Amino acid sequence: MAYFNDSNLPAELSTGAISLLPTSGNLAWPIADIDKAFSWCHEQNLAILGGDVLLFVDGKLTFTGTNWYAEQDAPQETWIEFVDRSLERATAYIARLAMRLDLNKPYLVSVDAVNERDYLRLQAKRKVDSG
Repeated sequence: MAYFNDSNLPAELSTGAISLLPTSGNLAWPIADIDKAFSWCHEQNLAILGGDVLLFVDGKLTFTGTNWYAEQDAPQETWIEFVDRSLERATAYIARLAMRLDLNKPYLVSVDAVNERDYLRLQAKRKVDSG
């Protein structure tokens, strides 16, 4: 459930972002710039549900299979606590990953972020789908 599109992003974030259409509705940023996307999510009170690491191989974007995710520890965790924790988790994951990667290669990071209303809808849909 991507929250990013050209209509809701400031210019400094949309510049350098790469659309992953038709694969997904997400955008991806060079790994060196991903902190800007994470910060914007936090400022907008969006939880970062996770993301994927991609790499350009022979001119094509390829999913590396490296990713992370976060879920709200409801009901004890407030939305703001979840937003804060999801930012910390995403930032720490990318920092650890960056120590292992050859950053001379063109790595990109896609982000799934969501507001509280849409997260609650997603959780309700999951409950219905699971039975």
